[in-house]
Amino acid sequence: MNHDNISFRNSEEDSQFQVHTQGSQGMIEYEKLGEKHLDLYHTEVDPELEGKGVARVLVQRALEYCRQQNYQVTPTCTYVAAYIKRHPEFQDLVAQNR
Repeated sequence: MNHDNISFRNSEEDSQFQVHTQGSQGMIEYEKLGEKHLDLYHTEVDPELEGKGVARVLVQRALEYCRQQNYQVTPTCTYVAAYIKRHPEFQDLVAQNR
């Protein structure tokens, strides 16, 4: 799958980071824990996108967005936590008072 045509957005009204591609979507649900602190608690992609790297792209783009906006994250979603463990360049985003 070509990941270049995956669109990403932060839907603040839904408290979700969302990706859309080929008529399907994925999302990370989050809760604001403070002005610049998000709990990333659930990741999901449509079944037809599973195993195609879309969830990985979603998490990467969400974490890049958090970095650009100076957010700290609490990764209670096991997928997000595992991604951060495999990609230590995002470890600095993890809130220390978890």
